[in-house]
Amino acid sequence: MKFTYYSEKIAKKKKVSVDGAVAESLHVTHWPGNKTPTAFKADTSTEIALNMISSREGEDLLKGYDLVTNNHWDTDGLLSAWTLVQPQAAYDHRDRLVMAAHAGDFNWFTSTEAVQFKILMEQAFPDPARSPIKNLLAGKDETEKGQVLYDQAFKLLPAALLDPSPYRPLWEKEFGMILESLERLDDGQASLTHDDQAQLSIFQSTQALHPMAMESRTHYDRVLAAVADNDKGGTFYNLFFTDFSWFDKVSPNRGERVEMDGLGDELQKKESGGEGRWVFQAPPGDLGSALRFEKNGQPAPSLLTVEEVVGTARRFLRLHSSSV
Repeated sequence: MKFTYYSEKIAKKKKVSVDGAVAESLHVTHWPGNKTPTAFKADTSTEIALNMISSREGEDLLKGYDLVTNNHWDTDGLLSAWTLVQPQAAYDHRDRLVMAAHAGDFNWFTSTEAVQFKILMEQAFPDPARSPIKNLLAGKDETEKGQVLYDQAFKLLPAALLDPSPYRPLWEKEFGMILESLERLDDGQASLTHDDQAQLSIFQSTQALHPMAMESRTHYDRVLAAVADNDKGGTFYNLFFTDFSWFDKVSPNRGERVEMDGLGDELQKKESGGEGRWVFQAPPGDLGSALRFEKNGQPAPSLLTVEEVVGTARRFLRLHSSSV
């Protein structure tokens, strides 16, 4: 099977679409709205692809296709595409692929190598200044860049997945930040508690924690990060949903996603002196939706206590969620 980065040129061609849900194709994806055959569904697109190549039914279904595509660049997209292009090699390294796919799409610390590989692929590889293939990316449009990224990453697999150490300068800074946040949670410099009624996990600290540290340790898919500002007073708040909760998976969510505009309004009424407003951000596609207190578009300290924010969130979520 051959990989071609998606463009309108192949819109009408018979093809398999991994990860991103491209129309008029056989879906091998966990994106919302997918038409992936039910028998092969899994938590990540990589696992779906592995399910297909591991069964007679999946092999028979794939025999009718010689083109695989994706419309974006990330770890799960790369590994699901590679699984269909190199099925035997992918099958041989199944566990490593799954750990890296979980690290990529769910932001989970599944293994040292998986996280290092995610950073290498998603942050360093496409970076025009730092990428080891920056000369090949220069001057290309988005479709051409996508093709180069996949072609060159395929050449690094499975070696870079099994041992990312040759690329240490490209991942070590970010990896160190993740480890530092995990250590702060372990040694008590930051705390994690859970509110079962709101299905909310609460991280409290005096320094911002890395998102991967929080998403790896959270019990629920609703997360409140509270960072105390000891110099100015007040607390920086960010209430968000895990990346895991956005996808169409076989594993259930641990607290459903809800619109939080109303919660922002309730918190704003309680705010007595904080310079800013509670703002719910829901970008296109809704993957990164979050509620935070901000001023002029930047995070700002709220004067509400953690107990006030959690209590208000608990009441709101119980009223607006079918699962609590």
